[in-house]
Amino acid sequence: MATISGCVTLLKFVQGQSLSELEARLGFSTGALHSGAEILRATELPPLEGFECYAYTLQPTDTLETDGRYDESKVRERFGDLDRLKLKELAKASWALKGGNSLVKVRQLLRESAEYPQGSGVPQWKLTMQVPAERLVTLLPNEPWVFHSLP
Repeated sequence: MATISGCVTLLKFVQGQSLSELEARLGFSTGALHSGAEILRATELPPLEGFECYAYTLQPTDTLETDGRYDESKVRERFGDLDRLKLKELAKASWALKGGNSLVKVRQLLRESAEYPQGSGVPQWKLTMQVPAERLVTLLPNEPWVFHSLP
């Protein structure tokens, strides 16, 4: 079984998107998905201590981190005084294991780039632990990804 960690979003924000649209929405550098991508969906929801809230892809995650870890002082500087636990509870309450509110990871087929510029504003969270997942689709160049209904 596959596992996912790192930045995730909701299926409803990526379904039906081309590779270049996924790059722009999620904050991958242009061409990062040129070889394709796989979309993996969490089959279990992480515990509250297993993720951090990173707002939207307009804000690259590294701008809210120090040495690769969530930095609460940077988050407060950017967003003000937030109730971190309440935000996490609200986020988790909105997630599902099926349908548009399921957590998904978009993973490059060939990891050639680790640059993540600003995206178009898709909600994102960062899984800080491995979470079991299933592969929904492998998207290859010039192939449409169309669901007639959300799986």
